[in-house]
Amino acid sequence: MSYQVVVLEDDPGIATELTEALDLSGFEARSFGSLARIREHLSHHEAHLLLIDLGLPDGSGLDLLREVRSRSDVGIIVVSGINDEAERVAAIELGADDYLTKPFSIRELIARVRRLLNRSGNTAFTLTRHQLERRDVYRFHNYCLDTASMLLRSSECN
Repeated sequence: MSYQVVVLEDDPGIATELTEALDLSGFEARSFGSLARIREHLSHHEAHLLLIDLGLPDGSGLDLLREVRSRSDVGIIVVSGINDEAERVAAIELGADDYLTKPFSIRELIARVRRLLNRSGNTAFTLTRHQLERRDVYRFHNYCLDTASMLLRSSECN
């Protein structure tokens, strides 16, 4: 299986270096330089792992992190030039699995990508998102799980 790694990086040189290194390591990598372009891509394509830069021309990578994490458990590594403790903590609290500060070693990044993908298995962004868009209700014992609202109730299910 080939993992889809999607990179959000506004510096074209860094984006090229990341996608080439990921491709050479056996991943299928695509890079995008803005929030608008990556959002469009993610609305139609699968991603097994996201590499997200924070400082972007059209906003903060933290916004994408928050959006994705609200709908998916896909692996997310923040790769940023921001070395401020408050930003690192904010990214982790919003759901980032890892945080690397630029400059970093490509070998270290690839090792972290492999570790995260091995740990998370085949979790893909679009699969989880599509499951949540369907309105499935699962019943078990005296409980109901409504996947659209993400509510677990312990009574009659409507």
